[in-house]
Amino acid sequence: MAFCENCGQKLNDGVKFCGNCGAETKGEHEVKQPERKTVYTGEIQKCPNCGEVLDSFVSTCPSCGMEMRGIKANSAVAELAEQLRKVDEEKPQGFFAGLGKIINAEEVAKEKRKKKAEIIRNFPIPNTKEDVTEFMILATTNIESEAENQDAWRTKLDQIYSKAKILFVNTNDFEKIQKMYEGVSKKTKQSKIKSFIPFILGGILVLTIIIVIAVNASKGSNDGGDLPVPDGYIKTEMSSDDMIGENYEDMIIYFESLGFENIEIRELADLITGWITKDGDVESVSINGDTDFSKNDYFPEDAKIIITYHTFEE
Repeated sequence: MAFCENCGQKLNDGVKFCGNCGAETKGEHEVKQPERKTVYTGEIQKCPNCGEVLDSFVSTCPSCGMEMRGIKANSAVAELAEQLRKVDEEKPQGFFAGLGKIINAEEVAKEKRKKKAEIIRNFPIPNTKEDVTEFMILATTNIESEAENQDAWRTKLDQIYSKAKILFVNTNDFEKIQKMYEGVSKKTKQSKIKSFIPFILGGILVLTIIIVIAVNASKGSNDGGDLPVPDGYIKTEMSSDDMIGENYEDMIIYFESLGFENIEIRELADLITGWITKDGDVESVSINGDTDFSKNDYFPEDAKIIITYHTFEE
């Protein structure tokens, strides 16, 4: 709404003079219509020989047959490579400066990796098919070769693939992108599985050790003789190690006194009498094939006991 600068009268749209005092309005209250503008974005690629407009991925002009040469790498990929190169060439600040503090080389490398990962993740994906394809090739190559920034390149790969789904209308062109994406995804999963194998084997080893310790602990818990003897079983009062070196006849009497009846003796013939063993000394004792039983272990009453002892030929 406009008013006369001379008398303050309300003015109608489009009038050049005030209807009350006749003062000229100078047209300042007129409503101006916005002008429409045409904005051109992007570039049209034409054949330098005949001017034919070229489609994506064209290396030979379809009209005149001219081969395209001297095509430079797309600016987006070149810009990304330049930013990463600058990070590599950065010199640590304060090296032998100030108070003479020496920068830790490992910390410097870690900081550079962090910067490069941030650049890779945040770098914008271009909008042309050629650029997206170039980026996909770059990402699939670096995700395998740069282990320290593999996660960042993996993020960029997913971004490129999402952009390609929108951009590539031609099914054949998108299939190429999809094959590259699925191929590197498969390799990444396999490498992750391989990296976990040492941890899996380590976990199995630890679990085995825990089980062995638990079994031995439960086996040794009977040493006090506090647990009741199950029906049909007999508890030993000596371990197999305690019986070695004892006289075999004494061991027969010992097992019979406990209630075992299935007792077998075996001779171990030696050529001469030894300094350590004597004639009749027990070499080994097994109960149902167990030659490493402990004190207070339980065995069935009909368990087979084999006593092997030394005997010397004259």
